[in-house]
Amino acid sequence: MPSSAEAAIGDFCRQIEGLVPHRFDLIDRLDDGTVIPIEALSEDHSIGVYWDVSPRKLREREHEYVRIEFHELTPIEVWSPTVAGSRHEWYFEYLPMRGVRFRAEWLQYLEEGWDASLATVTYPAMTAITLANVLHSRYGGAFVYFNRTTPMPLWIRSTRLKSADIGISVVVQVQSGGRMSPTNIHTECPMEYARQWSGRARSYFDPAPGRLTAERMIES
Repeated sequence: MPSSAEAAIGDFCRQIEGLVPHRFDLIDRLDDGTVIPIEALSEDHSIGVYWDVSPRKLREREHEYVRIEFHELTPIEVWSPTVAGSRHEWYFEYLPMRGVRFRAEWLQYLEEGWDASLATVTYPAMTAITLANVLHSRYGGAFVYFNRTTPMPLWIRSTRLKSADIGISVVVQVQSGGRMSPTNIHTECPMEYARQWSGRARSYFDPAPGRLTAERMIES
């Protein structure tokens, strides 16, 4: 018999797979066998689904998240070339974060981080709206949380942050310049496992040598 967490995540994913352009895999252990709280990730790791336990990187910076409404973000239309010509997609952007600077280890598990930056911080609009609508229809609430300091995933929950109630939460990764700028969205991820990706992490963000980090910018 599946656990309550496995059943809740599985049911939610089966519903949204017909509504968003992604497939989801249930995960309760990493490739090296490390057991982690159950989660579901899309095939490209751009969306994560959780029950009770959220990604550790989001938990570490939970104090930076504030509740928002979608209208507080700016809709941006992006045109992309295709074989047939071009197509457009709408994104939500938080304009004040253009050129945001931060430490790479805030988003990734790294033994040695560095100053990084992103040109823009956007999220696929229809995906975010669809996920919020499904949460609201299934659980009676959809609370959207956004990090105005660090370019982290949009956090959409069936319960409020700090609530003692258990529920589904979904995270949607940042996109910048037409590609994903990932946060590690595993519920847990030992450094021994993450070390294999540390070299690739250099390509996730733009370097910002000698510049102020986001936290130091706010303090100043």
